[in-house]
Amino acid sequence: MSKPKVLNLKDKISGNEADLSLCNLSEVPVRELVSHPAAFI
Repeated sequence: MSKPKVLNLKDKISGNEADLSLCNLSEVPVRELVSHPAAFI
């Protein structure tokens, strides 16, 4: 079984928005999202 790919959320943030549309996520990256709250206001 392979390890899940680590999401580098900083690469997906532009200004106060984060585009996760092409990340092929199977789970919500809660820890990463909490560490960048300004991108989700």
